[in-house]
Amino acid sequence: MSQDALKQLGFNEKEIAIYTTLLQHASLSASEISKLTHINRTTVYSATKELTKKGLINEDVGAPTRRFIALPPHSLERLFQKEQRALEDKKP
Repeated sequence: MSQDALKQLGFNEKEIAIYTTLLQHASLSASEISKLTHINRTTVYSATKELTKKGLINEDVGAPTRRFIALPPHSLERLFQKEQRALEDKKP
């Protein structure tokens, strides 16, 4: 997964770090993500909220501690197509 491609899709550095870390693990808590990425846990929660809105991660709310799971990279294709449609709609 290219970080440049993720930047072009509008991801910030922290979202990229969190998403790529989640891709490497089955599921992680916010605390675990924070330790692995060295990103403040509060920031992890806000970034995971954005990644969830973008449809790239899911929350496992059935676990005793909230855990986050990355969806496969092909999920990025939907985001890319959505961005393309938005650009086409803006064309005169």
